[in-house]
This record gives sequence, structure tokens and C-alpha cells, in this order.
Amino acid sequence: MPFLQVMSNRASHKFSLDNLPSLDLTKMKGTPNASLKDYLQALEIARSAQELAVIDSMPVALQQSVLAVLRYAAECEVADRKQITFSWSPAYEWGLHLWEARAVQGSASAITINLEGPYPEP
Repeated sequence: MPFLQVMSNRASHKFSLDNLPSLDLTKMKGTPNASLKDYLQALEIARSAQELAVIDSMPVALQQSVLAVLRYAAECEVADRKQITFSWSPAYEWGLHLWEARAVQGSASAITINLEGPYPEP
């Protein structure tokens, strides 16, 4: 299974509506210049050298975009946090699709991040 898919599964679990209230961001306090790789390591989403290498291979603009969304969704009052669903799809080039559904009565806000990236070679 591609590493981006594995990390997407972990991230979706961490940022799920049920887990948002207990999401521990204390490791990120005082690190405003943290990279996406730092953030994903601190949250135990990126766990191996191979997974970190995949993050390094992403274009910097995409890394910064994903990091900005993570910070926007989670670094606020616990009651205002937004759930995030992550997905990966194979593509020739790197790409990013981002959707935000605002809260409506009876339904919380939600963000979907779909990363597109090259399928790893065997």
C-alpha cells in the first residue's frame, strides 16, 4: 500500500470528529516554524524514514498548504476544531484538492484533503 495512503488513514483517524476533542497538540506549541514533516511526526502520523521521505518528495507549496489547513482546523479552541478527512489518489504529477463544508444545524464543519501523487515504484 502506498505510504501516502497509510498516512492518510492515520491522519483521518486522528482528525476524526470523535478524536478532535482529545487531539494533543502540546508538542507543537512554541514551534510556529514547524514543517509539515515535523507536524506529522509529532502527531505520530508519519512514523518511518520511508514515510518522511515521501513527505520530503512533495512540492513545498503542497506541504505548506496542507500544514496551513491542519493548523487552521486544529489550533483553535477545542469546540471550534474541524474534522478532516484525508485521502490519496495516484496521479502523474502532484496535486491537491481541498473542500470545506461549513457547519449547519445538526452537522459539524468538515474539511476534506485529497492529495494526488505519483504511485511508488516497486
